[in-house]
Amino acid sequence: MGKFIDFAVAYDPSKDKEGDIAERIIISLFLKRIQDKKPCVVFIGGDSGEGKSWSSLTIQEILCKAQGQDINNIFDDINVYKTQESPIKLDNLLFDKEKTGRLKKANIICIHEAREVVRQSYGVHLLIKLYQMLTQCLEQLRDYAS
Repeated sequence: MGKFIDFAVAYDPSKDKEGDIAERIIISLFLKRIQDKKPCVVFIGGDSGEGKSWSSLTIQEILCKAQGQDINNIFDDINVYKTQESPIKLDNLLFDKEKTGRLKKANIICIHEAREVVRQSYGVHLLIKLYQMLTQCLEQLRDYAS
């Protein structure tokens, strides 16, 4: 039977630094899907203080860098910390409300403290609904960026 490999990442311990392999994996897992105009929704879960926000910020930084974007210019626009910010920031990303073009290439949004968004209920139906919402939003964002 044939074998299927999603991606392969080259690694040379004599040349590569510690973070190089992680960057290549993140680019292979996420950026390739985004560039192929496929929705990419990532859920990072865990208890308080386990590094969820740090991990998502690291992923954002790598993806922005790989796309030639300065994360410092869009950082506040692509991170949602309060439930009330979610529709406003998403609307700004999708429709470039500033009309400056600054957000035109932004294709990432991170919802921190998502348990507030789903009202502290971790029911499967709510997570599926959130996934469907994010998928639709990412598709609109992708279409807008094209």
